[in-house]
Amino acid sequence: MICRLLQEQSGACIECGSTIVSLPDDAKLLKYRDMNVSAAPRDTKAKLKTAAGAVGFIGGYIGIAAASVLWPPAIGIIFGGGIATVGYATWRNRGAIADVELLPVATPKDAVEIRGIARKLSDSMNGALVEEYVIRNRYGVLLRKTNIVPFLVEAEPKLVVDGVVRVTSKPSEKKLKKSDLETLGIPIPVSGKLGSAVIREGDRVRVTGAIATEMLPELAFHRDAGEVNVMRGAAKAVVAIACEESES
Repeated sequence: MICRLLQEQSGACIECGSTIVSLPDDAKLLKYRDMNVSAAPRDTKAKLKTAAGAVGFIGGYIGIAAASVLWPPAIGIIFGGGIATVGYATWRNRGAIADVELLPVATPKDAVEIRGIARKLSDSMNGALVEEYVIRNRYGVLLRKTNIVPFLVEAEPKLVVDGVVRVTSKPSEKKLKKSDLETLGIPIPVSGKLGSAVIREGDRVRVTGAIATEMLPELAFHRDAGEVNVMRGAAKAVVAIACEESES
């Protein structure tokens, strides 16, 4: 799951096409940035810091070991310090998730851009039309989640947006809380910042994607079969949505 998009269990990720990770069963795999390479410091500064720490740690023990020749009680310090260090490292790395770069928005080659007003398909729909959540640390993305219900865009031509989408509007950010994890249905401990972007009924939006003609039963009326233009996002060919003006 290189893009870290949380979703229903299936053969491959609906957005990037990579292997799906099931939570919490496969949570340990999130300690790796991909399925082949283990997590490592992201930048040169972090790598130098890690190396310097290792050299200092080894050098300190060599010094204590040399001192133990002159002062035997130092042997206990060596073993006790080693056990404490291993314990601290284990505690620090508990539930760790490796960060990844945010997956670039990939729209189809034949994508077009449409501007209009977002409307729900029926009066029975409640709540937001699209919700996109991104959990980050200081280096990159830890987890993502997107909720969408099919919605209309009042434009020329009128169209329906469905499938895999990405919200490109600037998200609002806050410190991630335990209650947020429960709301998002994330069963593993995570810390960082939570970014959220929401598309609601009445928002003026800009949608970018490929248009196809489909029959939607929700729009069928009498002899009208419900034929409508649809932007349906798919793996590596999403619909990008930007909120240009919110009604709220």
